[in-house]
Amino acid sequence: MKLNTYVLLQYVIHILRYFLYPISRVIIIFVPKLRLRRDFERRNNELPSFKDISRQADACFHVSSEGELEQCMVLVQDLLENSKLVEIVFTSDSVERRCLRLNEQFENLRVYRLALLNFPFFKFSDWVTAKKLYMCRYDFFSELMLYGARRDVEFYLLSGSLKNKEEKSGHLSFSKFSLYDFIYAASTKDVALFNKLGIKNVVEFEFRILQISKRLDLANSTLESRSQLDNYISLLKNRDPSTCLILGSAWPNEMEVFKNEKFIKSIINSEIFVSVAPHGLSDEFINSIIESIHKFAPNLPYQILKKGEEIIPGRVIINPVPGVLLESFSLFSHCFIGGGHGRSIHSVLEPYLAGAMIYCGPRTHRSTEYDFINDLGSENIRLVQELPSLFDKLGEYDRKKELTKRAKIIDNHRKKYKELLDKLIC
Repeated sequence: MKLNTYVLLQYVIHILRYFLYPISRVIIIFVPKLRLRRDFERRNNELPSFKDISRQADACFHVSSEGELEQCMVLVQDLLENSKLVEIVFTSDSVERRCLRLNEQFENLRVYRLALLNFPFFKFSDWVTAKKLYMCRYDFFSELMLYGARRDVEFYLLSGSLKNKEEKSGHLSFSKFSLYDFIYAASTKDVALFNKLGIKNVVEFEFRILQISKRLDLANSTLESRSQLDNYISLLKNRDPSTCLILGSAWPNEMEVFKNEKFIKSIINSEIFVSVAPHGLSDEFINSIIESIHKFAPNLPYQILKKGEEIIPGRVIINPVPGVLLESFSLFSHCFIGGGHGRSIHSVLEPYLAGAMIYCGPRTHRSTEYDFINDLGSENIRLVQELPSLFDKLGEYDRKKELTKRAKIIDNHRKKYKELLDKLIC
């Protein structure tokens, strides 16, 4: 075991969990959300492990969300396709369906729900077999950190970041991050912050670039396989991309972008084609988007995309089709990404690699993707402080030149990844 201040603290937390378990059993009775969490974890009984068949996995990955699974998905898939045994431990029910789907697809994969309430009856250390543990971004649970700190375990951090944690970068942070045998940082800025902390075994590598590029390579076939998009794709392919704007992962409050008479006039006159891809796809969320359009631009016509319906010119098109946002970015030269006037911006890397000029709100503090793009050139991404000013920020943009540049970024990452994969698979 690698012993330091952070490890000793995790041992204290670990021991406290044994004493707190009886109290938590009582509290769960009165809190419905905790009962749902307890039942979520108990479904581990339905899943086999590699220990059940006396096999040892080659690698174990921990993810807390679908976004984190997406971060390491290219590595997971390559290991699985090379017949390696892989374990995935996940924390959130938001990623459960996708993990179970992967579990059905690959015989050489096992998945496990991290027990936060049912510990010590379900313990990660009793389930895991791999001696290589990969964590992604955040959520440093004590049980995982103590396993990674073992001397017989290789411990890696993917998409590591100290963004907005500079003020906390003291001895305890050094003790925590020094447990990792290697860190793949989310940006060059993060590499510098880790180095400043005293962590030297770190390089910049954005794993999502490879996963995004795989989907972009298949964008045309993916879009064409969705029959409800036929008229939408046909219209976009017959327009100059420089006259097309998509509001991706958009929130209702961001419909304030339409509070601009010049913008409304350009839409109605078909000088610019605007599509809204809502962050949520429930009827309730889409109705909130529509109500917000009525509030900020009562005279602006809109249309919800439906199978077989002709798209009427001069309208904002609301696209509720799931699973195609990334692929849709390839048809637009301008992309406003939502979230930046709320909690934080959503993924800006997807539209960037698809060739779009990016626009977003000022709340970029949680986004390492924003830093990554900014490092490549601040002209690639424009901040929209006031939502009604979006239209005035749209400018000329050499899409062909940018696509060439971004293709080189993908190619360089593929070369670096091949070298990395050769080390991980051997």
